Amino acid sequence: MLPTHITRNCRLSRLGSDSLRVLSRLASSSTQSQEQSTESADQPEQPAVNRDVSGLRPWHHRRYHGQAPVIDQDTSHLASLRWQRRIWAQYGAKSDVNPAVAWPVKVEWEDKMEYEALAYPDTLQEMVRKSREEQADREKVVRQRMETIEKNMANLEKWKKEITDRKQRKQRELQAQKDKHDQLIEEVREYLGYRVDMKDDRFKEILEKKQLEEKKSAKEAKKKERAAKAIAKYQKMSEEIMEKEKNEQAGTVEVEAKGQTDSVQSEKAKDES
Repeated sequence: MLPTHITRNCRLSRLGSDSLRVLSRLASSSTQSQEQSTESADQPEQPAVNRDVSGLRPWHHRRYHGQAPVIDQDTSHLASLRWQRRIWAQYGAKSDVNPAVAWPVKVEWEDKMEYEALAYPDTLQEMVRKSREEQADREKVVRQRMETIEKNMANLEKWKKEITDRKQRKQRELQAQKDKHDQLIEEVREYLGYRVDMKDDRFKEILEKKQLEEKKSAKEAKKKERAAKAIAKYQKMSEEIMEKEKNEQAGTVEVEAKGQTDSVQSEKAKDES
């Protein structure tokens, strides 16, 4: 197998030979036309019959009928590398174009290599490693999500029971408020001594007074409850302080007694010596 730079130079040389072949073809066609013109000059002139009544140019006529273009003075731009590739891509072997024109030239190859180096800087091993890490991260997320769902399903019955209890408690509170309101209405009617319409102004006035009294009594009850809690809290704190002082006093007495015992023992030791 030949080195890469040798094969590229060979391809470039073939591209140069193709251009020379195109130019030689043009030269031979011009020579043949000159010979035909000289032969026609020797022979007697015959009337030219033009059977093409379309009015199209030759290159347009060939394109319309699906024929490969012929490079001449009107289509000299088709001799470029870009157009040779397009002609080969459209007409294939019928175009008489060397398929080697499809291979990138040195400049194109260098641009392609530079693009790939910038677009894909990682090696194949690094790309595989990153792909595996991403797959592992996705699997970890899915696994954590499934664990969360399993935990939630385990607590589902408990949460349903809590929601049901909260709903029932709310209904009981609403029912208690309704009963209390009905009781106030009955108390107002008993106070008036006769059954009166709820839309009556006097009934509304007495009902508002009752409601204010109820609010005031509820407020006083809360105040007493807070005072009782504060007293209990202070009593507990005082008991803790007294217990702490008692323990400290007991510790002091114990330390003094121990000191006295130590001093007595030391005196006895001195007398014995």
